[in-house]
Amino acid sequence: MSSHAVEDLGPTIKEEFRVLRAQGLEQLARSGDVRVARRLLRAHLPELVSGRAQVLFDSLLNRLMGLVIQRLSRAPAEVKSRFYSLDLRRQLRERMPFGAPAFQPSPDRRLIAGGVAGAATLVGGAIVAACFAADGTVRTGLGVATLVASAAAYGVGYWAGRTWSERALERDVARYVREVEARVVAWLHDVEGWFEDAVRAFTAERRCGGSSSGSES
Repeated sequence: MSSHAVEDLGPTIKEEFRVLRAQGLEQLARSGDVRVARRLLRAHLPELVSGRAQVLFDSLLNRLMGLVIQRLSRAPAEVKSRFYSLDLRRQLRERMPFGAPAFQPSPDRRLIAGGVAGAATLVGGAIVAACFAADGTVRTGLGVATLVASAAAYGVGYWAGRTWSERALERDVARYVREVEARVVAWLHDVEGWFEDAVRAFTAERRCGGSSSGSES
């Protein structure tokens, strides 16, 4: 039995993951805050992947079962009953579950940009204080001003990186969906291969048992 059912599902698979990518980007746009979006996507994107994978699993099994039922259309009722009793769908769910990988976005550049700007200001302020302060009182005053300037610089750097962070997260979502689509397709091929092996074993058992009357067309 060679059905090429996964290839036949190709357009459906592409559409499922196109919708998934759109949902991820919609989550980013709706959250209004990259930090919130990162947290939500980490929590929910793998769940969405698992849901899509199960939809595709059911579509594949329906197609495969339909092909087998068609082949057994002229087989005796006893043979059909034995095949249904195998409950291949349940076996596959238990033997070959799909686990969606975690979504790991790239580091938030806003934290890096803010940290660099703040650190630069802090170091610069420390140098100025060391060079121009002659006593502890003046040095302390300059130190406080330096800390305030450093915090302000961190804020400016942080928000300057916002657009970059949003675009980076969009790329992360696209990359994740692309990689997980390939993983789901490979899993579906494994499911199809296991199903076909089970059907071949069932057919061989029938022939060895002398129950070949009304064999599949």
